[in-house]
Amino acid sequence: MPALESRTTGVHISAVLCALVAVAVFYNSLQCGLVFDDESAIKKNKDLRPELRPWWDLLKHDFWGATLTHKDSHKSYRPLTVATFRLNYMLHELEPLGYHLVNVLLHSAVVYLYVLLCGVVFSEVWPALIAGLLFAVHPIHTEAVSKPILFDCKNLRIIIMQVASVVGRAETLSAIFFLSAFFAFRLSATPRSKGLTGWYWLGVCLVSTACSVLSKEQGLTVMAVCVIYDFFCLQKMDLNLLLKSFPHSLSLPTSFLKRTAVLTAFTIVAVVMRFRIMGGAPKVFDKQINPPVGLDTPYRQLSWLYLTFVNSWLLLNPYNLCADWRFGTAPLITSLMDPHNLLTVLTLAAVVYAGLFSVSGSSRGHKVAVFSLSLLVLPYLPASNLFFPVGFVVAERVLYLPSMGFCMMVGFGAHRIFKSINSSALRGIFSFLIVGVLSVHSLKTGLRNRDWISEHSIYASAVRINPNHGPMLTNLGAVYVVNKDLKNYTMAEILFKRCVDILPEYPRGLSNYAGLLDATKRRRQAQKVMRQAIEMGLQHTAMNQLENIYHLLRMFQKDTGREEDELELCDFALRHYPATAHLFFHRGRILKRMNRTSEAVSDLEIAVQTPIFLPDINHHLGLTYVAAGLPGKAERSFRAELAGNPGSVDSLLQLGVVLVKTGTGDHGRLREAQKYLQQVLSVQPRNREALFHQALAYYHLQNLQKSEEFFLNLLQLSPTDREGLYYLGLVYYKAQKYEKAVDVWKKLDRNYRDVDTQLKLAKKHSK
Repeated sequence: MPALESRTTGVHISAVLCALVAVAVFYNSLQCGLVFDDESAIKKNKDLRPELRPWWDLLKHDFWGATLTHKDSHKSYRPLTVATFRLNYMLHELEPLGYHLVNVLLHSAVVYLYVLLCGVVFSEVWPALIAGLLFAVHPIHTEAVSKPILFDCKNLRIIIMQVASVVGRAETLSAIFFLSAFFAFRLSATPRSKGLTGWYWLGVCLVSTACSVLSKEQGLTVMAVCVIYDFFCLQKMDLNLLLKSFPHSLSLPTSFLKRTAVLTAFTIVAVVMRFRIMGGAPKVFDKQINPPVGLDTPYRQLSWLYLTFVNSWLLLNPYNLCADWRFGTAPLITSLMDPHNLLTVLTLAAVVYAGLFSVSGSSRGHKVAVFSLSLLVLPYLPASNLFFPVGFVVAERVLYLPSMGFCMMVGFGAHRIFKSINSSALRGIFSFLIVGVLSVHSLKTGLRNRDWISEHSIYASAVRINPNHGPMLTNLGAVYVVNKDLKNYTMAEILFKRCVDILPEYPRGLSNYAGLLDATKRRRQAQKVMRQAIEMGLQHTAMNQLENIYHLLRMFQKDTGREEDELELCDFALRHYPATAHLFFHRGRILKRMNRTSEAVSDLEIAVQTPIFLPDINHHLGLTYVAAGLPGKAERSFRAELAGNPGSVDSLLQLGVVLVKTGTGDHGRLREAQKYLQQVLSVQPRNREALFHQALAYYHLQNLQKSEEFFLNLLQLSPTDREGLYYLGLVYYKAQKYEKAVDVWKKLDRNYRDVDTQLKLAKKHSK
């Protein structure tokens, strides 16, 4: 008993020490900003903002804030993780420090629980300490702990590809509940936990698993880990016993069968519910997201299997880390004779050998092997692409849970080797090697954290690993455009052109290059490249090209006389996106500029009937009704615009103008018009239309003095304003100031309206 208490105390001390080391190693990650996926998951995610969405909406949306049933939803369902982001936002909004601090604290909590787990599995302190330290400082965790984007920079629209950042919290949060579920299961399976106590802890296990799954989907694999632990470690089963009992059934305790049945049923229910959330099928990713998807069988499967070696190598040698492993960083297998296949075979052979060894005996070494191998392999499987394609080829953050099994193997193996060495000198050398590995890992982690400080540093590090990585080249170029401190259009163009040369069919690279050409006044070339980007993008079903289409429309608008090109682009876009209100809105405005008002009215009426919010749609429809000679409909449109945007100066002005023009004999409408026009003049006192129609309203109301005042104000701004001169003459004529009327009308061409007749009458009365 004293030895057991001493070991337990030692494990707890080791757990605290490892947790503190984790905080120390990841401390410099607190300097990191919100980069990459943080733009979508944090900055633009409306689910974080209590004033925009209620808490309940988190259960209906994916990780990025999109409705789960939407066709473009990523289908990643992690409401608990989003809830923690929301709490961060409520405390300090978008200040990065708080988000990173929570990530570091979560990692340290995981490390603490992990060392306790190792203490349970090893029943020894030193291997638990080695495994815990390795897990605490492993560089592969920087993506999970340290860490769309669309930037609008005046005339330049730049897209930065999304990778990962603070969103790695999903891994750490899921891991906490994963480990909690295992501890609860172990308590439910101990001989002391009989009856209600056992069922209580099993219930805690299921609740913890649910929380782990709601943090990240990998958490469900704890169910399989628990069953394997129960079967091989608690029930002391091994391959020899299984072979001896064959073909007869094994004699297993009823309690084990009940626990397994409950865990299996829970897993089935969770998987069914998860598929229902995804709409009955996994999200389909194209080759831009997951390049092996574009390969034929068997090369697609061989490429995915090769990733098993890549991930294993990252755990063994985590020194060439990259933010994105596509586009040649992890090569595609296109031949059966590709030497990379040999690495796949060796990796799988090693896993199979380890699996057979782990179940071939019942010693503690075998039990450690079977548990650590299950912890390594099972959480990796959902992200392996072996069951269905996922949204990446390699993502370092998904190795967070599998690395627990890896570190456990290393810790146990290192301790066994140490104990087998008889020479104290050799033991000292071996201990020095272990300390050296941990120190080098710590240094690498600290340096890698610095890569995540900014977009420039993380993209530059990716380009160093793979100089031909097109998306990273265009992302780095984008930083040289949008970052005020690093702004360098020449460097950006070099990087954009290199991306386009390497990947001539990559839509994002083309659109970024087009944006730079447009910003540097090479508009015709920009329009050509952007059209290429749109056409390439439309070949990839996962890539919506509407933003590029709108940007190309804006490019055309900068060149006068390009209405036909704009109209052709809208027609082209509507063939691909036939129910898009924005396109009808744009098309209607183009047709209005071309004086095809009836067609413009038709398109704008379609746009205004959709539930999608389109800024100023009613205002533009009102202007088109005015052009079409439909003042009644124009009035209704301007009123509708003001109902949603009461401060719209343009709509206030246009409604006032319509009321003056249609309310000549209606004093109520004229006074209402004056109210709107006065609001405009309070903001824009030199507005010509507001001054003129305010003066005209007073004229129709027979308030000639005020009418004269406003016409004179207008003519001070524009002394040759013909309408102003004409109506000021009418004011003087009506006020029987005939000489003033003559003086004013003499300034006008006698052919303007009925000036000649009015001038003769005024002269006659002035004699």
